[in-house]
Amino acid sequence: MTQLDFHLFSSTFDTAWKQELFYSKYPANTSYDYIDTDTPQNVSNDEQIDYTFNEYGFRSDSFTQRTEFNILSSGCSLTVGVGVKYENTWTQQLKTHFNQPTTVWNLAQSSTSPDYVVRSIYKTVDILKPDLVAVCWPAESRVELAKNKHTLTNYQLDTPDYPKLLANPNWAYHNFQKNIILLKQICLVRNIPLVHGPGEYTDFGINPDTTARDGSHPGNKWHQQYAKLVAQQYSDKYE
Repeated sequence: MTQLDFHLFSSTFDTAWKQELFYSKYPANTSYDYIDTDTPQNVSNDEQIDYTFNEYGFRSDSFTQRTEFNILSSGCSLTVGVGVKYENTWTQQLKTHFNQPTTVWNLAQSSTSPDYVVRSIYKTVDILKPDLVAVCWPAESRVELAKNKHTLTNYQLDTPDYPKLLANPNWAYHNFQKNIILLKQICLVRNIPLVHGPGEYTDFGINPDTTARDGSHPGNKWHQQYAKLVAQQYSDKYE
């Protein structure tokens, strides 16, 4: 049994907005049986899961892989697919809705915020040049802030270390709307289609269940539904 202990997302402040491929908090080129909240103590079923991370530490197709249709995604643990097998994650299920070879570059890491989604896509979009950007937004109550002069990290509205100056749900809502606008503009000026789930944990109106192996994340049915709705939104808006 191999287990990767949970730790909060953090990023180097100096290159926060530099356009580059970047490493995640997960170790590159590794595999684990358990990560984050999916621990042997939390398991709700006996499903065997292999968490394999690519050359940059993401649960994703290789960034060197390119096919006829290429999708760039980002998000938090829902998009990592904590508690479900790789092939059952919504990013991988999305491939089944396209009638051509499809690659998905998934920048998701657990404990990230809407700020991270925008920043991670901005850093990589001009390098990877995707045909579609598809996002499942993290909770709007999360915000990415400088922890010190070297490090960015994410804070949750209802935790003790959240900056009291910002501890207002209205501020979190407006920060989230700002991120939606920024992501739309990033894609618009590049003429890249964008499909994104519009709200905190609701995502096209699907309420996540908790049937993943860790008992706190959505299971296979939610991932299948979300992938189907992303594909449907893309078809309705762009095809």
